[in-house]
Amino acid sequence: MEGTDADRVPTPRVLAWLFVLAFVLVVSIARNAYAAYGTEPSARFEVPAVVGFVTLIWNWVQQECRRCGAVFPLDFAWFLSILWFLMVPYYMWRFQHWRGIAKCGVLFAWYLAAWVAGLVVYYAIAEER
Repeated sequence: MEGTDADRVPTPRVLAWLFVLAFVLVVSIARNAYAAYGTEPSARFEVPAVVGFVTLIWNWVQQECRRCGAVFPLDFAWFLSILWFLMVPYYMWRFQHWRGIAKCGVLFAWYLAAWVAGLVVYYAIAEER
């Protein structure tokens, strides 16, 4: 018996992971492309990049902690924008212990991988010029 299309729809937690990982990669590559051309990123790029990162991190934490009964208001997202590097590991530890810290490690490792991908783009563009 085959599953329906509804059975193949990713869960909100999986979508939150995919959105955060894709966003970090795209923003890193775009920032390095700007740098390769010797220009500063415009405000039209920076504002959505910062607001998007904060919103996606808030959504990721909310989806990860939802199964434990935690609910975060949108105001928490703006608090995260200032102290996200402290608050995300704290809440992941609070609700998921070592598994949550491991998820933060995966997110950090992806950030480093996106940084390396951005450098590859930077040098590829710089060599063409």
